[in-house]
Amino acid sequence: MSLRLLAAFWLMILLVAPAWADPTTVRVAVGLRLAPYVLDNEVGGLEYEYVDMIMTQMGYQITPIYVPLRDVPAAVETGKADIALTMSDNAALSLPLSDPYVAYHNAAITLAQRKLALTSLEDLKNYSVAAFDHATTYLGPAFKQAMAGKKDYSEYSNQMAQNILLYQGKVDVVVADVNIYAHLDNVIRHVGSIQLLPTQRAMLFPPSCYRVMFRDGALRDRFNAALHHAHSLPGYKLIGERWQGQVGEPVGNILLEGTAPK
Repeated sequence: MSLRLLAAFWLMILLVAPAWADPTTVRVAVGLRLAPYVLDNEVGGLEYEYVDMIMTQMGYQITPIYVPLRDVPAAVETGKADIALTMSDNAALSLPLSDPYVAYHNAAITLAQRKLALTSLEDLKNYSVAAFDHATTYLGPAFKQAMAGKKDYSEYSNQMAQNILLYQGKVDVVVADVNIYAHLDNVIRHVGSIQLLPTQRAMLFPPSCYRVMFRDGALRDRFNAALHHAHSLPGYKLIGERWQGQVGEPVGNILLEGTAPK
């Protein structure tokens, strides 16, 4: 082969290379403002690192695509991503789902000084409630029914607003994951613009178990097989050591191996 033909051959390879994307790279759709589960300002987070560990064990490298939480399923359904994190059983999804891999622990959080007694979802009807974006979908039909038609119910995609509203006395109850709420308290404490007050939490909700959504059912099956042995992987201990001091729940209660916590 002449040098001219050889040069033309390699030029053609370079021109079509983008179409030959590395088959071991998996694009992951993740929701914004889910720290400490998924970090916005850097690649990582308790939940993200767990999935990354499992996919690495399977021979894949994941790369995040950040979108608002409500748009995560559409990113996979439209082909912009290959898999999506934090998918709920309560959402109407059209693609294969993994077994449960992470559990969020949502609570009704109030100011301790008010001594509000919350023992059921019905009790929330008596107070103004600030919840996270699409909470009525993620927390199930009973919560959705309790909040139906409630004029002093609101949802926030930026969950820091919930903490601030509670401390400012502008809302009675915040419905949030306890680890996200604690993380945002740490952010507010660092900024120092809002005075933090003691809170109490009523665990009115069972753990919210989430799944990974896949475009490829075969990849889902392989993920499930690896997930059921994930706590035995060397990386799991490292994730626990890195995050246990930053979350309020034991890491073993948050990161699952395919079955819901009892």
